Amino acid sequence: MPRLNLPCNSSSSGSFKYNPFGRRIYKSSSSVISIYAYDGDHLKSEQLLALHLPA
Repeated sequence: MPRLNLPCNSSSSGSFKYNPFGRRIYKSSSSVISIYAYDGDHLKSEQLLALHLPA
């Protein structure tokens, strides 16, 4: 599964994963994870998980 890490801004970076068809299935940053589900060629859902850790 291809994976790409790119800087989102000067203080954090993002991570992306794609399925064999080139559709994004996962995206993460320092505060949020998004998971994508498809029905054929159509995006069926996006689930968000907020990552707020206590200081």
